[in-house]
Amino acid sequence: MGKEEIMKHAFTTRNPVAPFILGSGDGIDGPKTVMIVGIGRGGTSATTAVIDGLGLPSHTSTEGHYETLSFKESLQVNGNRQVVLDYIQGMNSKYKSWGVKTPLSISKIDWLSKTLRNPHLVMVFRDSVALVQTHCNRVVIKEQSEAMKQVLQWKRDMWEVALTNRIPTLLISFERLITTPVQVIPNIINFLKIEPTEEQIAEAYSRINPARGYLIPTKK
Repeated sequence: MGKEEIMKHAFTTRNPVAPFILGSGDGIDGPKTVMIVGIGRGGTSATTAVIDGLGLPSHTSTEGHYETLSFKESLQVNGNRQVVLDYIQGMNSKYKSWGVKTPLSISKIDWLSKTLRNPHLVMVFRDSVALVQTHCNRVVIKEQSEAMKQVLQWKRDMWEVALTNRIPTLLISFERLITTPVQVIPNIINFLKIEPTEEQIAEAYSRINPARGYLIPTKK
């Protein structure tokens, strides 16, 4: 399937959706680092898989979560930033542009934005009820009412960062990415000002599995 066919696929009968962009506005040309931020179990893995497929490498685990555990864990532990800095330096030396998934690291965005090369932020929002059910099923939070309070607080924290940060920021819907990716993936491409090949675009679409509602296993 060629690029034009993909971008005008049969299920694109719905009207295009304008991108939701905050921060300093549209993305900036040149090498960049893309932070994919959201609530745990909120669609950051699926989004990172798509961005990785578009040609911005994101270190992957063997479980399909598109993350580097040492980076994530070190980022969330104060005083252990050298691991983060070493990882960033290593990725910068390998790639001009790359992505990194940082769920539940909202409080570290300001520090990261000053550390990363030409940082861009992709913020993923998922339906609150689905998040509550997922967290309760995984016994992260036992009571649904308490889980909803926590989810809404996390979303308020994300929204505050989206409103106040000074880097290019794109907000996307996890549900829309899964059900109508043709309304979301072109916005990601345009926001990041990248020119993926036909093969990369096809790969990005293939990373989404609506039947499962999450993402396909990591490809290696």
